[in-house]
Amino acid sequence: MQTKALPCDLREDANLPLLIRQVRDGLLGRLDHELAAIGVELNHSQYLVLKLLAKYGPQMPGDLARWLTT
Repeated sequence: MQTKALPCDLREDANLPLLIRQVRDGLLGRLDHELAAIGVELNHSQYLVLKLLAKYGPQMPGDLARWLTT
């Protein structure tokens, strides 16, 4: 029996990073939308910085940048 290929065939490794990026971008866009809907004037990066500061206290800017890029 022959299986039908999906529009984005996960067996093609070259498409997987693109798919992950698209999912990530969609989730971050949704987070920005939800924050705006409740009156929070922050984007997702600013929100993450505040969460890090609340959890770990004062941080050097370089340390925050490393947290956000990992």
